[in-house]
Amino acid sequence: MERKCFLLVVVLAMFLVGCSGIGLPDTEAPITDEEKIENIINDFFQALNERNWDKAKSYCVIDSIWYDFVSDFERFVNENINDTYILEYSLSISRIYITGCTCKKIGIVFGEFFISLTKNGELQGFEEWGIITLDKSDNDWQLFSDELPTGLVI
Repeated sequence: MERKCFLLVVVLAMFLVGCSGIGLPDTEAPITDEEKIENIINDFFQALNERNWDKAKSYCVIDSIWYDFVSDFERFVNENINDTYILEYSLSISRIYITGCTCKKIGIVFGEFFISLTKNGELQGFEEWGIITLDKSDNDWQLFSDELPTGLVI
């Protein structure tokens, strides 16, 4: 009798612990560098689309070609403030390659990247890239260049 009571208490205790949520905490898998890079690129182009210039610049290394691209684009839009703009972009990432040491990492993204600007119904121009290079500082990735780093062989 005592043994049956003990087993019943053990089974009930296990059941109640399982229902109370006590146990191993739910943990999410950490975001990989590849996922971070893809998110940064998407967020950058989305910020451009929303004309959130400061946010777009925050995804770029200061004085890089991407930072200057945002500054030039912002200036163009502000000089023609009464016009209607449509910014369209398309991103198709085929491969992300990360290289470097623990102190300095570079992410190279291969794919097809396209952006076009229409002003008052007329296509003003477009840009196409096949490579986007990012630099990792601390734990953050930032857009840096549209070329392979000098001397890098993949």
